[in-house]
Amino acid sequence: MIFYDNNKIYVMNYFDGLKFDEKNSLKVALDKLEKRIDEFDLKKIDKRENHISTLGKYSIQNDTITIQYFRFSQGDRYLTELKGALIDINSFNIFQRIDYSSSLLKKPKLKLKNMTYNFNNYKN
Repeated sequence: MIFYDNNKIYVMNYFDGLKFDEKNSLKVALDKLEKRIDEFDLKKIDKRENHISTLGKYSIQNDTITIQYFRFSQGDRYLTELKGALIDINSFNIFQRIDYSSSLLKKPKLKLKNMTYNFNNYKN
């Protein structure tokens, strides 16, 4: 995930390297993210006009972080909301994910999570 100063967020696909190789999966995922940042100029993507599915939004209220973004699944886009708690100024923990369907007849799917993320500062 890339957090921008204007409350926009870029969310990378979860399967991009993480957990594919137990020994260095984090390094593989970080290398892929670094390559994608350079290749698609993601440091400045929040300043351009983009399709709604490209960037999500985030907000921080007290120690709770809420992230909303569109993810692709089976050829469609679905709104996903992540809720988490700030651990300190360097990290946060995602404890909940809600997947909203495109159908009004289906209830949102709630999944409990326990994933810790660390912030890494990128300068333009």
